[in-house]
Amino acid sequence: MTGPDELVTPLGRIPVRHRLALAVQAVDAVTGRPAAGVRVTRETRRPAPATDNGRGRLVLRHDRPLPATVLIRLDDPAGRWVSRRLEVAIFGYDEVRAADLEPPAGARIPAGARAVRPWLKPATGYPAPAFATGIRFGVRRGRTRIPWPRLEVFDSAGRPAGWAHGDSRGEVLVLIRPDPGAAGAVPIVVRVHEPAGQGPLPGLEPVGKAPPDPVIRGDVLPPGYLPQATDHLLSCTVGRVAGVADLDIS
Repeated sequence: MTGPDELVTPLGRIPVRHRLALAVQAVDAVTGRPAAGVRVTRETRRPAPATDNGRGRLVLRHDRPLPATVLIRLDDPAGRWVSRRLEVAIFGYDEVRAADLEPPAGARIPAGARAVRPWLKPATGYPAPAFATGIRFGVRRGRTRIPWPRLEVFDSAGRPAGWAHGDSRGEVLVLIRPDPGAAGAVPIVVRVHEPAGQGPLPGLEPVGKAPPDPVIRGDVLPPGYLPQATDHLLSCTVGRVAGVADLDIS
């Protein structure tokens, strides 16, 4: 679309100073609250038109041409959450301003539709709440740690109990919510998914314009993981988060 970017109002035309392209807010997967201190950046070869105020947020504006998808990286320097890399599809400038034309050339796209709130799974440095239940361990094949493993977690009845993400060192923190009244040792099953590569960065996760909740939560296996998965029986002690021996999946 060409011409000035303006809003048509009963009082006349008002120039639009900026258009939101994408807003990202990192979320603590345990509490559902903003993950303060997470570094959210756009991966580019040149400095990006984005702002990261150090509180787990990033804003991209349509103040210059943008590609159809942008690469977003979320890292926690304090090691409380596991890093993620997202390939996010964004609404283009013409799509965003279409509803404000006279006459309108498209449906209005609310700001909320241009925002994503990716969940970050707890890392081994996560300050687990008092009386939480879980285990910390490394995932390896033989003597070699596996970076960026992803684990499906099941309770003793075989019911899904969530996902856990491993970090670049292959270390994982699994937190569970035991059944009311449970005490002592609680068995769980973890299904380990291994990435095909051994790179220093987590794999890219595609995120569409209206991503379903499992994608945002990190509960969908991204591309680049081996098709085989292995199940392993482990045990947690209710009310404790303890370190256990590495899990060898070879």
